[in-house]
Amino acid sequence: MSLHPQDPPTVPDETRRVALASFTADGAYDQEGVAATVAERYPAAAIIVPPLSTAVPSETAETAPTQRDRHLQGIAEHGRATWQKASG
Repeated sequence: MSLHPQDPPTVPDETRRVALASFTADGAYDQEGVAATVAERYPAAAIIVPPLSTAVPSETAETAPTQRDRHLQGIAEHGRATWQKASG
């Protein structure tokens, strides 16, 4: 994991040795590369990362929404506070 604020967050290689049911992080991890890496390594894992306030849905949100797209939709429909409570 990056220890310098200017470095982009990464998913540590150590996670390859454990089974993940969910990946929870703060908004700094709201990046396509992080979500893609977690989804690739752990397809069944829930990815719970609060989208940035400037986040936009992916290009495939209408036809093949990602977990992040569904989070954005939930926030748009019910508000961030409700999404956070439902997400744990």
